[in-house]
Amino acid sequence: MGTMRPITKSIRGDMTVSFRSVEIADAAAVLSFTHLAMRSTDQVRSPDELPTHVSGEEAFIRSFCDGPTSLLMLAQVEREIVGLLGLIGHAHRRMGHTVELGMVLGTTWRGRGIGSAMMEAGLDWASANPGIERVYLSVYSTNTLGLKLYRRFGFVEEGRRRGQVRLARGDADEILMARWVR
Repeated sequence: MGTMRPITKSIRGDMTVSFRSVEIADAAAVLSFTHLAMRSTDQVRSPDELPTHVSGEEAFIRSFCDGPTSLLMLAQVEREIVGLLGLIGHAHRRMGHTVELGMVLGTTWRGRGIGSAMMEAGLDWASANPGIERVYLSVYSTNTLGLKLYRRFGFVEEGRRRGQVRLARGDADEILMARWVR
């Protein structure tokens, strides 16, 4: 598993956020955070598709972190988890230079600079990893804050799957984006 050294950043002068690799011991807290965060945002998985027991989250953390180009990072304010960012590496040699990025930020923590700091920490880690050249992601067309963040960090749209996602308020496009880190 890829790991990162813990980082602490001051956000907008009044808040300190810590970033570090997720550990198996974090499974219960990560599971609780994920269930809460997924209820308030449209993610790939619905809340009812998440593990319901800590053992399922432990298995997810283990499977997620199988290679040197994968990282699962959490963001904390004091001891509270406020966000997660994952970089998932590929087992296939022909795609081994790429990682998929996914992130979620707690509802009450959005719009405060934490997502930007989390993205910066994740992309810095990817840039420093000699096995990673390209980071890609998908985002729903309804996620205007996410699109703005990704564009600000140099991600460009490479494709669009029209009507790919069924949401309670209607269909959304899945936008495919990427950026080179090397």
